[in-house]
Amino acid sequence: MGKPVKPVLIWLILFASFHIDESAASSITQTVAVPNRLTFLNCAAPCIVNDQSNWKQTITSAMTVSKCTIDAAVYPTGASLIVDVKKNPTPVSIGVWTGGTTIFSGTTLVLPAGGTTFVTQTGIAAAGTLAIGDYLVSFVTQVGATIAGQGVNIVCLAQ
Repeated sequence: MGKPVKPVLIWLILFASFHIDESAASSITQTVAVPNRLTFLNCAAPCIVNDQSNWKQTITSAMTVSKCTIDAAVYPTGASLIVDVKKNPTPVSIGVWTGGTTIFSGTTLVLPAGGTTFVTQTGIAAAGTLAIGDYLVSFVTQVGATIAGQGVNIVCLAQ
């Protein structure tokens, strides 16, 4: 059996034959806005009304929420699971919040009873425009009547 090939030698073989003309590349500029993913997890156990996300999402650069998606490991039955995402609620104690302004312009996030797939909400209100230091928290406002729903994941996209 031969000697093992050293990583430096592999790099030289792969890249030594390529030449990049940096002068040509520098004349092309493309800006792509990559959305921020704001993720909330609710209901590790079966959901209860007023359950709140495990953490707040603190905003570190100005952005605007464009849509939010809700999904669950266990879908509700008997009634829909409804979750609201609120901007700047007031802390009451560790992990407990009150108030705040909904980021949605009408219907909040509704996971229909008996559903089997995620739901996306694109109706975002002015409160979906976020400044540095703002924060978001998700709140369960209704649970399923027969099976509450569990393992709820919310992802909001913002740019």
